[in-house]
Amino acid sequence: NAELKNEIVKLKRAVKNIEKQNRKVTNDLKSSEYSTPLPNKSCSN
Repeated sequence: NAELKNEIVKLKRAVKNIEKQNRKVTNDLKSSEYSTPLPNKSCSN
């Protein structure tokens, strides 16, 4: 069925976009974690 194939292609494309965004977000989180000390650690001292 051609319609189903088109839907699958769209879904795969969407998944790739989401994975790209997730990678960007996790990279941002990691870099901000390392660059700034976490507030809860300084509060516990």
